[in-house]
Amino acid sequence: MLSIALDVLYQNDSRRAGDMAMVDRWKDLGFVVKTTRTVTDRKGDRNEITAVCRAGTCRYDGRSYRDCFYYLLNVEKYPDIVPFAKTLARTFLTRGEGIHRGTRPQRP
Repeated sequence: MLSIALDVLYQNDSRRAGDMAMVDRWKDLGFVVKTTRTVTDRKGDRNEITAVCRAGTCRYDGRSYRDCFYYLLNVEKYPDIVPFAKTLARTFLTRGEGIHRGTRPQRP
């Protein structure tokens, strides 16, 4: 009976895993701001467009390692990936060094 109860609790908790990731990473999500841009349409007329956009975050933050690998392979199309990749590499090296020394560094 106890194992069934634990299974039910686990299933309920696993449904909220995405929500908890958002709570854990709230400080990295940036802000939503109103942005106005002037664009030229096909006829050559200039129009002002207002949209709500995310600001204050890195373009690559939250991307999967697979996506980051793709951007690195195509660095000529995504030259702004280089500083993010350096930060990511330093993070991995710091964690690896901590594991090698027997200490686990805190997640950034």
